[in-house]
Amino acid sequence: MTKTPLNQLLSNQFLIFSFIKEKLEVVNFIRWGYDNNLPVLINNRFLHSVAHIYYRSVIVETCTLFDDHKHQSNNFYLLVKPDKKFIRELSPATITLIMQKLVEAEVYFTDELRDIRNEEVSHFRFKERTVISLNTKFLKELNLLLKIAEDIIDTATNGQVDQTLVAAYFTNRTSDALHSLQRLLHDGDGFDYYNVWQKERPF
Repeated sequence: MTKTPLNQLLSNQFLIFSFIKEKLEVVNFIRWGYDNNLPVLINNRFLHSVAHIYYRSVIVETCTLFDDHKHQSNNFYLLVKPDKKFIRELSPATITLIMQKLVEAEVYFTDELRDIRNEEVSHFRFKERTVISLNTKFLKELNLLLKIAEDIIDTATNGQVDQTLVAAYFTNRTSDALHSLQRLLHDGDGFDYYNVWQKERPF
C-alpha cells in the first residue's frame, strides 16, 4: 500500500483502536465478574486495580480519537475537515458516512467524559474529595464508541489497514489475554468464565 498522509493517519488510528479494544475487553470481563458476584473476581484486589488502570487508560485513548482538539493529532475529525489534506483522498460517499458516524459518536462522547479525561485522569484535579475505586461509570459509552471507531476505520480503509506504517504491535492479542486471565482465575471447579461471559455480556 502506498504511504500517503491519509494511510499514515488511518494506521495510527487503527493502532490506538487496537490498544483500546484489548484493554476494554479486559475491563468488561472483570466488571462482569464483579457485577455477577463471582468470588474469584469480586475478591481479587489485584484485578480491581488492573481494571481501574486499564479503564483510565481507555478514557485517554478514546479521547485521542474522538476529541476534536488541536492537540489531538490522530482524531477522526481530521479525516473530514475541509482545510486538511486527508479529505482529498476520500470519496464524497465515504466522507458522508464518516460524518454520520461522528454525529452518532457525539451522543456518547459527552462533555462529562471529556472533562473526566482532562481533569481527573490526566491531572488528578478532582471537584470534590473522592475515593479512587473500581468506578466504570462510562463503560457502556466507551464500548459504543469503540464500535463507532471500528466502523469509521473500516469505512475509510475499505477494511484494509496498512499496518506497516505503525510501530509493530500484535493486534490480535485480546482473546489470548482474556484466556490467560481465565487460566489465572481457574480454581479447579471447571467453570468456564470466558465462554459464559461471551454469552452474557451486555455489549
